[in-house]
Amino acid sequence: MRSTRINGRTTLLAAGVLGTLTILGGCDSKDTPTPEPKKSAGSSILDGENPAQSNESAGDLVARYEQAAADVAESSPEEARAYLASAETLKEIQAIVSPYESTIKDFMSLGGLDAKTITDETQFERRVSMVNGLISSNERMATELPPLIARLEASAEPAKLAMKLELLDRLRQADHSMYQSMLGYLSVLQQTWGKYGVDDQGSIQFSPDVEPALIAEFNEYAGNIQAMSGEQAKLQEAIAALDRP
Repeated sequence: MRSTRINGRTTLLAAGVLGTLTILGGCDSKDTPTPEPKKSAGSSILDGENPAQSNESAGDLVARYEQAAADVAESSPEEARAYLASAETLKEIQAIVSPYESTIKDFMSLGGLDAKTITDETQFERRVSMVNGLISSNERMATELPPLIARLEASAEPAKLAMKLELLDRLRQADHSMYQSMLGYLSVLQQTWGKYGVDDQGSIQFSPDVEPALIAEFNEYAGNIQAMSGEQAKLQEAIAALDRP
């Protein structure tokens, strides 16, 4: 049997798609109530592991802003209004991000791209539909999030804000490339249904009658998924570095 191996673990970072704070790359406003740090986490999209929430939720952050507003309502009404305005902006962001997060969680709960979890040919349709949903949600985030982030971080240094928005745009591009390759990955598996197996190491082994060109195409998709995963990690680190003192 011809075989293809996906080297290493292709990671869809929870920090890349789960939690509004990390979608934003962190809030860099001098007026932001100080958050409690939480450990970041990753999840393997090929292994289908269930991702953990890695950062404070948007709801928690909204609550912190609203509590901060209440704390200074009498002593500083103007500051309280600023906190409440930020809370409202976060709610708008959350409404855009939530469908993306939900689809990721649902996709991972099915098993992600783990071929061992696809036990019936009819199961491809649902996973393909989810990936198409991710592409649509990602495009919406690319268009609608930047002005909201700029509003939320209006007090940030202009150069730093511009760099953050550029990095977030590149993150959206990496996500788009990854999801396109995921569609191709699933398409090849569907086309070769009944003609491949998965060994104990997670390698997909195609039968001899599968065209070499199709196997090469599959390897290309798998390779790009891994490459974009690495790009995600680098961009996340660059965004985080912008917010460090």
